[in-house]
Amino acid sequence: SRSRRPSSRPSGFFPGSDYKDEGGYFVRYCSICGEKDVKGVVTYNLSYTLNGGSATNPSTYNVETATFNLNNPTKLGYTFSGWTGSNGNTAQTTVTIPKGTTGNKSYTANFTANNDTKYTVYHQQEQLDGTYKTYETEILKGTTDTTVTPARKSYTGFDSPAGTSVLIKPDGSASVTYKYKR
Repeated sequence: SRSRRPSSRPSGFFPGSDYKDEGGYFVRYCSICGEKDVKGVVTYNLSYTLNGGSATNPSTYNVETATFNLNNPTKLGYTFSGWTGSNGNTAQTTVTIPKGTTGNKSYTANFTANNDTKYTVYHQQEQLDGTYKTYETEILKGTTDTTVTPARKSYTGFDSPAGTSVLIKPDGSASVTYKYKR
């Protein structure tokens, strides 16, 4: 009599068969019975180009993550004008990632330079001993990261110096000192 081996029917889930992202879950199907095997949630990446700004936002999320809004970045001397990227080309100041969202996302922070950033102009007059003393100080405003050449004054008995250009720093610390000789 011949002994029979038990029949070994393939399960349909072949070793090494790949799980695929289906609606935010790792899923594979049995090639024989069509049964669905779910392994877990897919983790998606969130990337940001902050263009010199700073913000704290998540770097990953999944289909089960609760709805959240991106935190808007700040940048000294600038006003945040919105996010572009996975949300489109029109800058939006509110970007919401709803629960159930899938896919890697990337966002770029957009800023507008402030036009009221301060800079200081010191007008110093030469004293009789050859030193200089500040005669007048002006606090002026301009656009962040632009170059300006502040106006010089005309003081009786003093020569006006040549104009000096200065880059308006985002922190308002830019200054020019004009020295007026006797």
